[in-house]
Amino acid sequence: MRRKFFGKTGYAVTGNFCGLFDLDGFDARTILEDLGFLRAHACFEVMEAKGTKVFHEDSHLDRLVSSMRFLRLPLSPKIGRLPSIDFKNFFKKALNDVLLVNGFSSSLVRVIVTGGHTYDGFHPSGPANLYILVSPFSAPRLKTGKELKLKIIPHLREFSQIKTTNYCLAETILPYFTFLGYDDVLYSYNNRILETSTANFFVVNSSHGKKIITTPKENILPGVTREIVLEIICKRTDYILEEGNIFEDSLVLADEAFVTSTTRFVWPISKIRSDYFRKLMPVGPVALELRKKFLEYRKKYYSNNLDKK
Repeated sequence: MRRKFFGKTGYAVTGNFCGLFDLDGFDARTILEDLGFLRAHACFEVMEAKGTKVFHEDSHLDRLVSSMRFLRLPLSPKIGRLPSIDFKNFFKKALNDVLLVNGFSSSLVRVIVTGGHTYDGFHPSGPANLYILVSPFSAPRLKTGKELKLKIIPHLREFSQIKTTNYCLAETILPYFTFLGYDDVLYSYNNRILETSTANFFVVNSSHGKKIITTPKENILPGVTREIVLEIICKRTDYILEEGNIFEDSLVLADEAFVTSTTRFVWPISKIRSDYFRKLMPVGPVALELRKKFLEYRKKYYSNNLDKK
């Protein structure tokens, strides 16, 4: 393990290295001969941390392990050919090491597991590679005018239930829609709304004095923040929660809409545009309340766990 660090420090388990490393001196061939780089054969997780405490670490790692199993990405034989409970504990130790060395009070953690080294550019020649990168993170503040504007496009993500590194469509079209004033795209498939490129989607309607909150259940990535918000919603007796279809043309009748993600928490939407309609909506009370409740939950989570790492 290297003892001197330059700049940002990460963690890697590859064919020729295990432990902490400095980004400036990392061997380029490790990346250039990796199936994750060559074929986007990789999965990842993005997590928030304060000190060495990762927010909902187990939930994120369970999803990462599930993605690895689906993509058949084993790490070193010393750890085990398939992900296991011991493997998850290994992840936790690695996360703690890299967070401790970087020393940021608040961090965004990216854990990437790739297909590993390949001799022919297509088939893996050994175990998968693991990379953990940490950068400073400031919790986003919701301000007037910063609500999201979304453009609906027809798309169903490949392997939608897992978090792969394949964001080619979003990376290709987002610059164009950003130029037109949109913040993100909203995927729709067979007239059914799914998710944005990086977040889960919720819509709010009113019926007989009650708020009905609907979020897609299938063909989406089951977000960690989404699950927390679902629990918060279920505790409110005056809210009705539905996990099911949201038809594209039904959005014109929506009271409000919002997204959930690791980096935005709960964030309201002010505009949705399709090829057939434009829906403008105010920042509604439901999104604001759920954001407040989530921030309270997050604060309590850290206060209860910061000294237990």
